[in-house]
Amino acid sequence: MSGRKININSLDGKGMEKEIDIEQIFFILIRNKIRIGLFILAGIGISGLYLITTKKVWQGEFQIVLENKTQERFSSSINQDLAKLGVLPQKENELKTEVEILKSPSVLLEIFEFVRSKKAFKPNSIKGLKFKEWRRNSLQIELEEETSVLNISYRDIEKKLIIPVLKKISDSYQEYSGKKRKRNIELGIEYFKDQIEIYKKRNLESIIAAQNFANKHDLSIKTIENKKDSRTLVNVEETRLEAANEIRLIDQQLKVLKDLEDVRDDQAIYLASTIGPLKELSLDLKSIEENIARSLLNYKESDKRVQGLLEEREFVIEILKKQAIGVLNAKKANATARLKAAERPQGVVLDYKLLLNNAARDKATLDQLENQYRSVLLEKARYQDPWELISSPTVLPFAVSPIKSRILVLGMLGGAFLGSVISLISERRKDIIYELTDINTSNEFPFLAELSISQNQLWGESIELILSGPLLDSEGSVAFLIIGEIDTAIIEKFKKLLEKKFNEREFIITKDIRDALKLQNLIIVVALEITRNKELLDARKKLELQKVTSTGILVIKN
Repeated sequence: MSGRKININSLDGKGMEKEIDIEQIFFILIRNKIRIGLFILAGIGISGLYLITTKKVWQGEFQIVLENKTQERFSSSINQDLAKLGVLPQKENELKTEVEILKSPSVLLEIFEFVRSKKAFKPNSIKGLKFKEWRRNSLQIELEEETSVLNISYRDIEKKLIIPVLKKISDSYQEYSGKKRKRNIELGIEYFKDQIEIYKKRNLESIIAAQNFANKHDLSIKTIENKKDSRTLVNVEETRLEAANEIRLIDQQLKVLKDLEDVRDDQAIYLASTIGPLKELSLDLKSIEENIARSLLNYKESDKRVQGLLEEREFVIEILKKQAIGVLNAKKANATARLKAAERPQGVVLDYKLLLNNAARDKATLDQLENQYRSVLLEKARYQDPWELISSPTVLPFAVSPIKSRILVLGMLGGAFLGSVISLISERRKDIIYELTDINTSNEFPFLAELSISQNQLWGESIELILSGPLLDSEGSVAFLIIGEIDTAIIEKFKKLLEKKFNEREFIITKDIRDALKLQNLIIVVALEITRNKELLDARKKLELQKVTSTGILVIKN
């Protein structure tokens, strides 16, 4: 018989591992089909009993959105400001953190106590049940992948209790969403109050420091604004700038006066007009010029009247030039004095500007904090929708546990498996030879023939083949050693057949190995489904001890 071999833990007389193939296992299961069938029925029965005695578990569920898009649109700027300042958490992993919070006792403990109170006086009371065990077995809270949608499902054997529990969970989550927002705003208000108080004090201190420094060094500021920008100058900087420009202009005017040996009328009039104290003298010079022009219309240049006016003009020009130089020198001295007065020790102006910048920064920070504080107060006053409920709590129309088909299939498979294992173990313990492949034949104990009880008409042919084959060259009597409790009727039938065929040779049929050893030839007779492997093995060992070689093994098949 061919097939894939599987080793089992028994040894034959030569210490070789005994093998069993898949086909043998199949035959074992077929032989024990009634037993296995009974186990399958028992498994189905136990499963059915379990289904009858086990209460149905019902499941309800709903979905909720953890992020409110409208809320984010209106208050995103506020939240960003608070997040930058460290008041609100950043977005990274925020949803996962939210889910873990929603699983915590701080949110669900009230629901757990509600369930306990409803079941306190019922046979299936969960009085000793712990919160973690209840949440693990009854409640499932999971985020929809790559979304902010939260799936919540609750299981219970009491169908009527599921909807109230789910509604309480929904109310608790929505209350938590508002509570969280309120808490964040309260934290923001506290934060801004503290910071505003700090920066008010800091701003006042920086202003006082700048003012004291300005008083000590006679400093003040002036803001110059134009279309492009706005800048602040310290008063001494402005004074120095104006005095230096004025000195530079006066030096240029003096240079012009000194370089001109013969000042023309128009130059003299222009210079006089640019110097305030000389304006009256410049008007006189202009009047003389006009008189000269009118006189030249009626008189010649050599006329006494014209010559007098020309001499008067030269005199006025000379006086105008001298007075102009004097006035300019006086103005230069005045500007130089102002420039000197505007001088301050090195670093004073820079330190004052630093103090002014610090005061300006503190004021800007304070203004920003106050604006943000007002925004948070407005956010607090604004009504905000809780998390959006996108599906109402509902109970599934069918029980989720126990699943009848699965329980019955498991019972059937479990019964089949247990029946098969017990059948294999039973046959292993019985150690009965069922198939020819169970017999470990060898050169010393060759297989001779198989005699089928259902085909006993062929026995004679098999005996003749043995006589004309293995026993042909041997002489003397033949002992047929019966191994196992073979039925007496079969032995009698076998004996009658041998009497017909062994008419000239002596033979015996015996179960006693000592009687068998008295004859010259020995044939071992085993019966399938009757002879045990151990019986055959013991017989072979005894023969080996006596150094007796068997002619072969004859197998009777039922």
